[in-house]
Amino acid sequence: MSRASWKDSLLVRAVLYVALVIGLSMFLTTDTADAYLFGPMRLAVARITAFVLDLVGLSASVHGQVVRFRSGAVEIVNGCTGVDVMVLLSSAVLVFPASWRAKCVGVLMSIAIVFTINFIRVLTLCYLVSSGSGQLETNHVYIWPAIITIVCLGTLLFWIERFAVSRP
Repeated sequence: MSRASWKDSLLVRAVLYVALVIGLSMFLTTDTADAYLFGPMRLAVARITAFVLDLVGLSASVHGQVVRFRSGAVEIVNGCTGVDVMVLLSSAVLVFPASWRAKCVGVLMSIAIVFTINFIRVLTLCYLVSSGSGQLETNHVYIWPAIITIVCLGTLLFWIERFAVSRP
């Protein structure tokens, strides 16, 4: 196998993707990641969520990483930050055969889109808790993961089409 075909091999890219996801995921389990990444992100998500809920009339307060309102509370945990999804999507961008400039655009775009869709998810889940609709479990476990998966796939395909593929 020539050097050029080795670098373009789908198998090699798949192995690199898995290695990148596992490596980054292992880093995310460290105390360092919790202290310098997750901790500040949990607090930021909680504060911004409470601020937006206040804007729409759902009186909310923040106590650490817990958003409280009259009818309940939601604790912002590591899974509420979207970092895990950012790792999956950014890793796919990084192993795709594209220029480093295109990869940088893709990673930044991935982070922005995942943070935005994840924040909308947290807001809707807080709303469901505050409304007492009984739909939290269904939305949290089934609906939002499907939405995030579709948005991430769409983001990746858009990035490939718009930024990664060279046009003649």
